[in-house]
This record gives sequence, structure tokens and C-alpha cells, in this order.
Amino acid sequence: MTVTAAMCARTIVFHLLLCMIIAIPVYGQFQTCRGTQLGPVPALHGFSATDRLELYREMYTGCTFVEYNLEIVGLDASADLSFLSNITEVEGYILIAENAFSAIALPQLLIVYGNTLYFDRVLRVSDNPVLTEIRLPELRELSNGFVLFENNPVLCFVRYSIEWRALQVNTTLNHLTGAALQANCPNMTCSSPYCWGANTLQKQPFNYVGFTNCTAT
Repeated sequence: MTVTAAMCARTIVFHLLLCMIIAIPVYGQFQTCRGTQLGPVPALHGFSATDRLELYREMYTGCTFVEYNLEIVGLDASADLSFLSNITEVEGYILIAENAFSAIALPQLLIVYGNTLYFDRVLRVSDNPVLTEIRLPELRELSNGFVLFENNPVLCFVRYSIEWRALQVNTTLNHLTGAALQANCPNMTCSSPYCWGANTLQKQPFNYVGFTNCTAT
């Protein structure tokens, strides 16, 4: 196959993916979108970070409820992720991996159901070399599965400043390694010891029905 033919084939696949993914109805302020179903989209392996970003933007802009899974993989440092700002619920898991941006925010995310899991993980954040913060200030529940953070060498807060028991019924298989040491993170001005970021806007909420004492040991 010539280079030109290969590029044409990739373009056709890309637009077919858009057609399949975004044909979802909208009801008032509630908008359902279709995420990925079987891990990172295989057809995107040959695409650039720009192509991936365009696909994700088409998938998730305006979305409040993600059917299947939410995956953000292989984006570059300049990626504008504001299209994630309306998401409140994810049916499956969240995967954030192999990106070059320094922060990601899902400011309205409330619950991740974990109806499908990524190798038993409802939230996996891995191999993001310059990621410093993942901001989930409204997150109330991870209904099923465990979390995994690894190979994020400058990522702050998730290891020392999040009370995972407030989010999960069972935390025994959570895996939190390869993050920044607390001493190398910014000084916290947050009004709580439990925060997703340095300031009070990133304070972890504690209204989960199974956990009412945020100072519990």
C-alpha cells in the first residue's frame, strides 16, 4: 500500500469512528455519548495526537453521561481538554495514559459505575510523565473495581491527600505507586487535608453515605 493510500484509509476509518460514536440522542441538559468499549480504540494506533484529540472532542463535547468507558490516551502537551467539563457520570471505567499534558480536570464528575473494568480497575492513570494533577473535586463514588496509579513521576495529591475509602467500598487492591513524593509537591492552601489539588477549589467532598468522618484513620 502506498503512503497516500494508507493516509486515505486512515482518514476513512477516522470518520467512520466519528459517525458510530457520536450518533447519540440529546434530552434537555442530559446528553449521552458513547465512549470506548474494548480498550483504547485499535484504529487510533496509527493516528497522531492531533487526530486523537479531534476524535475525543467529537465524542465528549457537551456530554454528561458516558456510555461504556472514558479513555484519554496519547495526547500531547498542548491538548485543550475543556470538552470534558460537563461529564457527570461514566458507565464503565476511566483510563488516562501515555499523555504529555500536565493536568486534567473533570470538574463535574460525580460517579464512575465500573460496570466494565480495565483489568479490575475502575480508574487507571499510568505512564503520564509530566502529569502533576488530576482534578476531580466533585467525585463522590467509584461503585465497582479498584484504582491504579503508576509511572506518573510528578503527579501530586492522589497518594497522600485523597481518602479513597470515601469513594470505594473496598480499597484492598488499590495500587498507588510511581507518584511524586509529598515533599516535592506544592504547599497546600486547601482548607482540608483531603484535596485533589493545592487550593480549596479542589477539596474532596465527604457526603458519601458510607463515610461521614473525614478525619477517620
